[in-house]
Amino acid sequence: MTSRLDFSITHWVSSDSCLVVRGVQGCKDGLVGDEPEYICDAIPSRVKEFTAGRSAARVAMQALGIPFSAVLQGAGGEPIWPDAICGSISHTDAFAVAFVARKGAYESVGVDIDDDRPISDQIARDITWSTEIGRLLALGICQDRSSARNFAFSAKEAIYKCQYPRTLCRALGFRQVRLVERTGVRGSYLGASGWRVPTDVATFLPWITVIPVRLAEHRIVCATYQRRIV
Repeated sequence: MTSRLDFSITHWVSSDSCLVVRGVQGCKDGLVGDEPEYICDAIPSRVKEFTAGRSAARVAMQALGIPFSAVLQGAGGEPIWPDAICGSISHTDAFAVAFVARKGAYESVGVDIDDDRPISDQIARDITWSTEIGRLLALGICQDRSSARNFAFSAKEAIYKCQYPRTLCRALGFRQVRLVERTGVRGSYLGASGWRVPTDVATFLPWITVIPVRLAEHRIVCATYQRRIV
């Protein structure tokens, strides 16, 4: 397990995108530019999570060769990135993850980190379709129903973050997104489709690719939008 409080793990998802995981409690990096104004009234735990997320984002930018920059915040709470990149941030109370990609190679991305909290049968019915759980097990992405529920939750969080900058749809519910198996030039992959969603969202979702990533003990789900054959 990751034992040091102050640590950073970098993982290349592709040659144009990378993930960085940082510890929340031990992160000693400061905020830059106008970033502090978004947490001026926040409780200490929120300040630590926000700071670790921005720190992870800057480590990812540096890995991609992107100039050091502040990551601001939009009206929906979403990160606002420099023009050359797109990205997404997620955190638990212990870890923060940033997924950053070069624009052109990617048009939008999303990320979520699984905190492994138990999901009850009732909650599972509210956020997943039984066919999704079976599909995740059949594809070998998950080994049991419990981990499949958590994966589905995280995948849909990542998908929401991926679609929001492009569609500005805040009302996308968990069961309005379905995880589906798709086939591209590189074989089968996990994708998404919409159920009773606005037309622009329904058009967007089939272009998303869902990517599971395991870094040490961290289970992370990435969603990417490239609008090209995958």
